[in-house]
Amino acid sequence: MHDKAKLSTELHAALESPGLISAGQAGRITVEYQPLVEISSGLVIGAEALARWEHPERGWIPPSLFVPLAEESSLIMELGSQVLAMACAQARAWLISMPRPLCVCVNISTRQLQEPTFIDEVRHSVAGLPHGLVTLEITESQLFEDLDDAASVLGKLKEAGVQLSVDDFGTGYASLSYLRKLPLDTVKIDQSFVEGIVRNRQDHRIVEVVASLAKEIGAKTVAEGVESRAQLKVLREMGCDYAQGFLFSPSLPPDAIQELFCRGGASAAGRISL
Repeated sequence: MHDKAKLSTELHAALESPGLISAGQAGRITVEYQPLVEISSGLVIGAEALARWEHPERGWIPPSLFVPLAEESSLIMELGSQVLAMACAQARAWLISMPRPLCVCVNISTRQLQEPTFIDEVRHSVAGLPHGLVTLEITESQLFEDLDDAASVLGKLKEAGVQLSVDDFGTGYASLSYLRKLPLDTVKIDQSFVEGIVRNRQDHRIVEVVASLAKEIGAKTVAEGVESRAQLKVLREMGCDYAQGFLFSPSLPPDAIQELFCRGGASAAGRISL
């Protein structure tokens, strides 16, 4: 059997036993979380849920390999559903164990958005959680395939109690006139622009414009892939609201997120020194 086909079969098997220590020769699907930091205060205000696949023979399979594999088939539906369910369950657990709520961000695929039952699934998943504690992230390209349809679906998702974020912003065709028609709470600036923000005048200008566009529609901005204090300084000067990246923390298991949050005692709970 071709390696790609074999991997797809094993991913299917792993999805049949989410979160378990072992699923035969398939391994397990788990979720790690990358902290989301408020730039002005250094407070950890949330975390992005990221799927992880631990294969018993190959070890950790990178998302860059298995997520596109899932996208090529209906497996992305099950993968997306499981990540959403696990992230919402974790949000509930953190509500009990943390001194203050942490929002949880979950990536959503095009296929999920197109599924007629998806809105009911989201409504069920977030039931009992504070309004807006869960944010669904949709890539820019997904939103602009059909603007009217996207606006309708996103409006219903907002009514279901989630916040909405457009991911990888700046890599597609968005403009202010498009964004104004969509009920977005957050715009995430793609890391490819953040990477060159200090040395590259064009990247600097793109990030500056995106931050300005977000303010025009009343949305917050998140800078992805922040790796240096120099980048953070520029983002702060631009008025960017939030950031995530290796400067603060890589993705971590849930218990490590809680440890990071509680480090420094109650007076400094959830604060990262910037």
